[in-house]
Amino acid sequence: MFSSRSSVKARTSCLFSLSCLNSRQAVNKLAAEVIFSNKSWLLSPPPFQNSVGLIHKVSKCCLDLHKQIAKFPKPDRFTLGVRIENLILDLIELILLTKSKTGTSQLLILNKADLKLQTIKLMARIAYEAKAIPTGTYAKDEERLIEIGRIIGGWLKEAKTKEI
Repeated sequence: MFSSRSSVKARTSCLFSLSCLNSRQAVNKLAAEVIFSNKSWLLSPPPFQNSVGLIHKVSKCCLDLHKQIAKFPKPDRFTLGVRIENLILDLIELILLTKSKTGTSQLLILNKADLKLQTIKLMARIAYEAKAIPTGTYAKDEERLIEIGRIIGGWLKEAKTKEI
């Protein structure tokens, strides 16, 4: 009688482990299907609005400059590099702040953001002239900064017309 109970326990524990094994296999199979599927909608980011699009462009520029600054010579990395990174982060903060303000405060913040962008352009040019940034990457970064400047300039023009 004792032996039959132990065999029943063994059978139920065996069934329990089989059910866990099957669920693990199912999870692994689903994960493999998600990873190896060619459906881009599973991993694509949500669509951007205007202000979020600008944040995306500035953050992409920040990421690219961060990668380049890591390759700067040591003296330039800890002077120009840190200054450029801080200015870009300040620019992102100002752009986010702009969307929460209206009227004259929005205009003042946009003017400040434009000034930060001009400073970033100047610092990038100085880094290029110091041969810390290669010519090709400088041209690409300058093009992005000009595009960001156009968007901020459009916002400034719109804010000025609302103000008048």
